[in-house]
Amino acid sequence: MKIDVEIRKIEASKTAEGIDESSAIFYTVNSSLNEVKKEPEKLILNFLLDVETQPAAAKITIIGIVMITGNEEELTPETLGATDSEGVPVLFMKIYQKVYPIMYLLANTLHLPYPSPGLIKLTNIEKEEPTAQQ
Repeated sequence: MKIDVEIRKIEASKTAEGIDESSAIFYTVNSSLNEVKKEPEKLILNFLLDVETQPAAAKITIIGIVMITGNEEELTPETLGATDSEGVPVLFMKIYQKVYPIMYLLANTLHLPYPSPGLIKLTNIEKEEPTAQQ
């Protein structure tokens, strides 16, 4: 299975002053995956990542598409919905790994502590299940 991620939109804003790289903050991530198109050997999904700091000081939004190519067995809802040992969808973790460098750079630009690569373990994921081809 091959996964390609394309970023379509990035927004970053600092909503409060007094927070810098040494501040004690944590990040919350809200995300969604929505099916756009399904073919026998290709699936296209929209994704959204909303990352906010607590206390409220900044917000980063990344919107894009993910194109998954593979054989029909790899593109089943069961395979795509598989989770790791902590319950995080494997597909979503792969997307997060591809956009993490962008989040890292944006945090630096906004003078925020860097988000953890393991941040995905603390996310709220909304997923629209891929539908079977009709």
